[in-house]
Amino acid sequence: MSVLRKLSVYIGIGLLIYSFSIGLFAKQIYNKNGIYFEYPDGWKVSMEKIEKDFVQIFVETPNPKEAASFIVQLYTDYQVMKLKKYARSMSKTLQSGVPKGYQVQSYGFKPVAIMVGKKKLKAVVERYKIKREKESSKQKRYYISFKDANRVMYVIVVVADDETAYFNKLKAVFLSTIKLRPAPKASPSPILSR
Repeated sequence: MSVLRKLSVYIGIGLLIYSFSIGLFAKQIYNKNGIYFEYPDGWKVSMEKIEKDFVQIFVETPNPKEAASFIVQLYTDYQVMKLKKYARSMSKTLQSGVPKGYQVQSYGFKPVAIMVGKKKLKAVVERYKIKREKESSKQKRYYISFKDANRVMYVIVVVADDETAYFNKLKAVFLSTIKLRPAPKASPSPILSR
């Protein structure tokens, strides 16, 4: 093979890798309500619930057939639960919202460590199966928590049980960037002068 041909093959491979990495790590930004994170391009914030002491954000893939999404819940002035207890409680809540005709079978909860760059996040993973008639799908949820002085943020990442590409994408884009921002300060009340 000639040198020119080898060079064009290497350039082609380099461009392919570059375009793949741009697609893999292209991102959008969420930066409000005391929460900052980045999430994959094309994904959407499909639900955002904001109350006085609670914020919940649901982000999912554009393709509803793909089992990949995440939920962020931020509580202020909240009694912090141990992560495993929170995972069990949320699992029951999420199962109660399963559409009629579907059955969910959980295989239990296990503590794990997730490496995100050089940072190790403590998590609880739950493996479960969703069944409907003859169809079934194995999935897993990762439960993770972040805390500051008076707030706790819980994150639930959902992926198919055998899906590592989406989970790696979420680690690179979402879990490496999520953080609590300083809570907005209350504006001082005006002083009435006489």
